[in-house]
Formats: sequence, C-alpha cells, structure tokens
Amino acid sequence: MARHDVDIAALKSSVAALEATPAGSLTPASSNLSADVQLPLANVYVDGPSVTLGAGTWLVVCTLTLVRAATTLAMYTARITDGVTHYASTQATHPSQNPHAVSMTMSAVITLAVPTIIKGQAATSAGSMTTNIKAATSINGSGNNASHIRAIKLA
Repeated sequence: MARHDVDIAALKSSVAALEATPAGSLTPASSNLSADVQLPLANVYVDGPSVTLGAGTWLVVCTLTLVRAATTLAMYTARITDGVTHYASTQATHPSQNPHAVSMTMSAVITLAVPTIIKGQAATSAGSMTTNIKAATSINGSGNNASHIRAIKLA
C-alpha cells in the first residue's frame, strides 16, 4: 500500500473555510480535455486541461489519464501548476506492455491573489507519438471526461 502524506494544516484551513461559507454560495469551475494531447518528448511536461480561477482560495482536483501504445517501461509524472508554482504532483510507473494506461489524480488547496490559469500537466520518461493524455478512455469510453480539472472556491 502506498503512503500518502496529508497536509493537516491545509485540510483544517479548508474545513474552516467551508464551515464559514454560507450554504449554496460555493463557486465551481471545471474543464475536460477536449482532444488527446501527445507526449512526444521524454521528460518534457505538456499541458492538459486548464481552468481560469479568480482571486481567492480554491480546492483543485485534477485527473490525467495517459495511454501508451508501445512496449517500453514508462514512468509518468503529473502536476497541478500555473506554469510557475507547482501545487501538487504525483508519479506512476508502468511495465513494458502494449497498450497500457495509467490514471493519476492530484489535489491542492490554492490561494490566488489575481485571476490565474491553473492546469494539469504530464510528462513521461518514454516520450513517443503513441503516448497521449486522453480526453476519453480508450475502452468503454463515457465521453471526454477521462482527463479533467475541477475547482471549488472555498473563500
């Protein structure tokens, strides 16, 4: 079982912000990836779904689904970022198998002073034209929602 570190102070802050928010006044924002995005180069981040968030404190959750159609061991990294500050990151490794898929989910509590574009990004150790951030799952697809970013304004 993987160990997951939890930022208790951030969680307490989020709970306090939710408790102080009048019922029905939460502001959501979301975006789904509309088309597959290739990861052609090794260890170079590419943009996935993005959302513009106004000033305030936001809970951001991002899921990126990556599929590779080649037989090579691949390591994947993903992050939530504004392009300068990286708010959350994760990684996964997949053995040599053709095809293979990984889904990575991250979350962060972000405080912004000005409107900012927040995006999910991914990179792979085995860049190729057959490695993609997927808009829809490859098998049993349910629309373009396999890679998305969701946010709820807390304060």
